[in-house]
Amino acid sequence: MRQLAGPLALHAGFFSAGYGLLATFGVLRDATLARWAAVGGLAYVCGVIGVVSVTIVLLVAGVPLTMEGTGVVIAMLAAPLVVVLLRARPALRPPPRPSGAEAWIAVSLVGAFALVFLFGLPSVGLRPLDGFDAWNLWARKANLLFWDGELPSALFRGEPYARVHSDYPYLLPTYEALHLRSLGRFDPRAFHLPLWLLLGAFVWAAGLLASRVTRPAVWAPLVTGAAILSIPGLLTAYADVPLAYLLALAALSAGLWIERRMPADLAVAATLLAGCAAMKNEGLVGAAVIVVAAAGALAMARRRREVLLTGVAGAAVLVVAVIPWRVWLAANDLHGDLAVGQSVDPAFLASRLDRLGPSLEALHGQLITRGPLASLVPLALALAALAWRSRRLRPLAGFYVAVGALYFASLAWAYWISPLPLQFHLETSVARIAVGVMFLGLAAVLHLGGTGFLPPAAADGQAGDEVTS
Repeated sequence: MRQLAGPLALHAGFFSAGYGLLATFGVLRDATLARWAAVGGLAYVCGVIGVVSVTIVLLVAGVPLTMEGTGVVIAMLAAPLVVVLLRARPALRPPPRPSGAEAWIAVSLVGAFALVFLFGLPSVGLRPLDGFDAWNLWARKANLLFWDGELPSALFRGEPYARVHSDYPYLLPTYEALHLRSLGRFDPRAFHLPLWLLLGAFVWAAGLLASRVTRPAVWAPLVTGAAILSIPGLLTAYADVPLAYLLALAALSAGLWIERRMPADLAVAATLLAGCAAMKNEGLVGAAVIVVAAAGALAMARRRREVLLTGVAGAAVLVVAVIPWRVWLAANDLHGDLAVGQSVDPAFLASRLDRLGPSLEALHGQLITRGPLASLVPLALALAALAWRSRRLRPLAGFYVAVGALYFASLAWAYWISPLPLQFHLETSVARIAVGVMFLGLAAVLHLGGTGFLPPAAADGQAGDEVTS
């Protein structure tokens, strides 16, 4: 009974915490029950990020991980939800019926994905955790946190944990450790289930965000197709595909903020960016790239107030998701393979210039040989080129191009400065990390590929329901 009730309670807690965050952002004001259901995927993702981020701050402060403590964190984050429910009960109106062939096609595709997701739930736990880095970099840390409930600083300083990359952010191990604790036992097969839940939440959330600016005939096949194609990478239990989900959602939310300038979109984007920064080191760079590109796009549109708010949101991400972890690493004399100062030193970079060409070639190769998922990148570039012709859409097109180009460049830079033998590093990782670029391409296609080229009034009329009131 515990093995069922515990996880159900934990993941329901993530939903409630996420709904509380969305209520704080103003997303649920005057919403119907159908709208509350529509934002469920976004609520789950934001809830996971919120609960785990607070938990990591507490761990850094020396507070051990317990399910009772997690319950308190969930209750605190969910408190605004109670206030919203007390002030205005959601209207009980049936959801709108699909009308037209296009809407029914979208319903059919999402329904088919839902069946894949539901049938996969009981079987994902049957897969072995056989990837070396999946165990060494992520599951091993979740294992330590499951048994001890504290950040293992002493273990990280010596063998056999010297090569687990102790500097890597801790969102995924903490998320997995919470799931294991909710089970009440350590089971290596249980690592895949929370990742599978992120898959379902991604489709749910991406469909909601994309429906605001894109027709169902565009977003439904793109979102469900990309999700299905990502399943093999997701089930390796590496952090790359979950990071790709968060990057796509964060970029899409930031794009909505640039286009419509609704504060709730910025708040949602900041939450998702915090998740990116706390998932992997590449995610931290990706979050920084999205913030810088969004500020640049708003500056291009001469929106000074929005540029300032974007900077404030970026600073909030640093305070919540980056600084506490970096302070803990510094306090415990833990660091990565290469000092940041050396990695930007011109003399050092020049001495390793022979690594840059092969790195760019390997990354580019992933974008031309990975089939449908990789084709999202050139499609995004083509749509951005078309959108650039519109003065209204130029900042938005520039944003997505800048995000994709800067993130791609940051991956090449990582290989350029890496202390690992280049051929080994590329062979063991390039196929995984390039997925993030592809999902950023997905975000761009979702935003630019629907109603984006219509006149403003027509686009607003054909866009989906607003997340905010």
